[in-house]
Amino acid sequence: MSDNDDRKEESVELAGTAGDGAEAMRLRAEAPRVTRISRKVLMGAGLVAGIGIGGALIYALQGVDRVGQPEELISTDRRQTADGLQGLPGSYGDVP
Repeated sequence: MSDNDDRKEESVELAGTAGDGAEAMRLRAEAPRVTRISRKVLMGAGLVAGIGIGGALIYALQGVDRVGQPEELISTDRRQTADGLQGLPGSYGDVP
């Protein structure tokens, strides 16, 4: 019986010394600690993000309130016709 007890103690001591040597020879860093976030926090953040996106969407889709009629920037009334087009018929009724 004492032989079994001695072997257990030796295995414990060997495991302790091997672990210290392995710890010194370790190449990787320790894994980062995981931060746990509760469901309530995630749902609250999702709700705030959804309200923000919805508000931005409503604001972007609102029409522009204009008081008067917009000014015409390009007028086609005073446009000069090209010299080559002046000799052509003005409508399909004038085509021979």
